Amino acid sequence: MRDPDTNRMPALIRKERRRKFWRWGKRIGVVILIHLIVITIGIAIDWKMTRNAGQEKLDAITAKLDAEDPGWRFVDIVAEHNSKVPPPQSNSTMKVVEIVRRFPTAPDSTALRADIDKGRLPNELPDTADWTALDSRFPEWERGVIELRKFDASTPRGRIAIAYHGGNPIDIKLNDTQHIRTAAFALAWDALRASHAGRPDPALGSALSGLYLIRSIDFEPTLITYLIRIACASTALQSVEQTLAWCRNPSEKSLLEVQELVFREIAHSSMRSAQRGDRALMLHMLDLIDRGEIGLESAKPKWELGTFIYKQHMPTNSVYILERHAEFETMLELPPAEKATAIRNWTMPPRTRENLMGHLLMPAINKVALAEIRYQAKCACTAAGIACERYRLKHGQWPAKLDDLSEFGMPKNLIDPFDGQPLRYAILADSAVVYSIDEDGRDDGGDV
Repeated sequence: MRDPDTNRMPALIRKERRRKFWRWGKRIGVVILIHLIVITIGIAIDWKMTRNAGQEKLDAITAKLDAEDPGWRFVDIVAEHNSKVPPPQSNSTMKVVEIVRRFPTAPDSTALRADIDKGRLPNELPDTADWTALDSRFPEWERGVIELRKFDASTPRGRIAIAYHGGNPIDIKLNDTQHIRTAAFALAWDALRASHAGRPDPALGSALSGLYLIRSIDFEPTLITYLIRIACASTALQSVEQTLAWCRNPSEKSLLEVQELVFREIAHSSMRSAQRGDRALMLHMLDLIDRGEIGLESAKPKWELGTFIYKQHMPTNSVYILERHAEFETMLELPPAEKATAIRNWTMPPRTRENLMGHLLMPAINKVALAEIRYQAKCACTAAGIACERYRLKHGQWPAKLDDLSEFGMPKNLIDPFDGQPLRYAILADSAVVYSIDEDGRDDGGDV
């Protein structure tokens, strides 16, 4: 017969082993829990310290802006902009919008117009079949074009109200602003028809109306609307170039009026208000994300995991935006010989987790700045080109150099904004060309 104590031994050993296992398991669990608590506290402290450090930088920058530029914040800019919207009866901008809304909606005309220009130099006449197809569409546009031709120096200034009532500011609708591009297209088409028919003065008149139309409109305060302004005004300058290429002997009066207005455009163009507005828009957007009112990928108010993770670096992202804009403000103050080079060579700091949103939201401000310089160069070349034509009509030959144009209102040493040197000029076999070295910095002898 077995001793009962002997039978109990294996059971006691097993029980003791289980007790040790759970005891060590509890110890390990407690150690892991303590580590998790320490890590969590460390992460929380790092999160708070990182955010506080970024917030201190942001507070310092915004305090400086508040002192130097009151009203720089987005809601203030919108309110100030909308307070200056003229009443409907004197708002030239909304008059343009009303005219354009009556134009045909089919895109056929714009596509046909693009086909006319494809692969063709300014002094080359378009293909007859293409031209006939395009010209057959003009009667649908003519009534509106006649109204647009009335824009002149007496046209009052106008403005499009910014419809922002909260939410994601990047969703602001620009439909009315886009209508301005259609108006510029219509006047350029009218100028094209007149120059094709050998009538330089009506052609220059339509180009002049296009410039007055753009100058009557306040496009601020976003970079995209400023780019639209540049594009529309450049369309009018292209009409001038087209007219001088196709037509002989425009009147002195028409040439003088266009030359003076184009030359004034060099000083008028400035992206500062647009840059200021875009800076405020991006800061406002980051603030809304930080407060959880909009998501990273949606305008709907909601919290997303990504928003929470990057909330730690939200002030740093705002600082990133402000610092990039400050860099550009400094570059815009440089003399022409240095400004274009500085902007062309500018690059943003590498993208990191800390600046990810700021890096993604930062607009291509360098591209806009270069577009402005290119437009200023185009204005200078166009004004000098018109003066060359006036010289030819008076003296029967092209001027030997651009400095000979002083009797036609052009300053000596007219500067190329891309390098600060005088604009280039060349007399070709059958024409003369005034040109800029453009963004690439190469002098190609005026070869277009």
